[in-house]
Amino acid sequence: MPNWRIMIVDDEQDLLDLLKSVLETKFEVVMAHNGLDALEKLERYEPDFVILDVMMPLMDGFDTCAALRKNPLYRETPIYFLTSSSSREEVKKGYALGCNLYLQKPFDPFRLLKNIEFHLEKNPIEPKKKKYSIRQLEQMDKAPPAHLESKADAMATPVRVMIIDDNEETVKFLEFGLKKAPGDNWKFEPIVSSSPVDALSQIVHYQPDIIVLDIRMPKLDGFQLCKIIQINQNLKDTEIQFISASTMTKDAEYALRLTGNQLLVKPFELDQIRKAMTAICEKPGFHIKTKRLSFDEIQRELKREEQKIQEEIRKQKEKKALENRLHPIKDFYKELQKEEGVQREDKSQP
Repeated sequence: MPNWRIMIVDDEQDLLDLLKSVLETKFEVVMAHNGLDALEKLERYEPDFVILDVMMPLMDGFDTCAALRKNPLYRETPIYFLTSSSSREEVKKGYALGCNLYLQKPFDPFRLLKNIEFHLEKNPIEPKKKKYSIRQLEQMDKAPPAHLESKADAMATPVRVMIIDDNEETVKFLEFGLKKAPGDNWKFEPIVSSSPVDALSQIVHYQPDIIVLDIRMPKLDGFQLCKIIQINQNLKDTEIQFISASTMTKDAEYALRLTGNQLLVKPFELDQIRKAMTAICEKPGFHIKTKRLSFDEIQRELKREEQKIQEEIRKQKEKKALENRLHPIKDFYKELQKEEGVQREDKSQP
């Protein structure tokens, strides 16, 4: 089955290398080092099968699985979980999210290979028709990201800014502050998210040029998110501007060391955020990425995906309702068949 492509997602390089060496004897193999890396590679690499480590920093296997299942193209893709935990609650959570099998660490890679082969034999579906070979994709990933070369072109093109903050009032305030104002040299296209976890997949969709990121958020730490963005081949050039209510010197120093941009301390004025964004745009090495889709096209695409999901949910509900209506009829015929069986037994008695 040479056309089947498997994506392995794990933050341990040694395990990735081991699994790759075993699985590539039968399949094409793609490696991702964390959940965000997996989502960023998903559209290009088009995997047919996903193997997910549960315990990963920042975006764990559960979050990654949930994000995959939200994508209509990957709602039925087989997903195997790898875990060192024996918690029944974790197992239940994984199956509820849509995983197909749990494998306990440490495990035999050859057993995993046999499990995958058995799954594909038992569920005979065709692998996706791929746009690119693995070799072509690896060459593409080595190439620098496409961006606008001319500064004049860049200044005429909206700078896409993603604002990630769990405080909705802050998000709205920043979105308003980044709208086009008379006399500004740069035009900003703000995209907002008050859910740090949802923002991870949105980063992949929107390809922001700048990310405005709160340091302290539930579930996600802004510093950790910054690091994981910076190790991704296609996201590492994204500029990051930290904001925080913290007045601690060590936070300001760490923010500056990670991004080269001064921390903006809340509360701040609208002109402060605009000046901070302009300062980033005026940096000698700043580039606006060439986007796959415009903002409106992304919105339409996401709306279509949501409609597909809602339609699938509607069909599942209709199917369940039909099954519920048929249960009494099925029970009636079962009882009838049972009675007929008893009568036949009585007649056969001497």
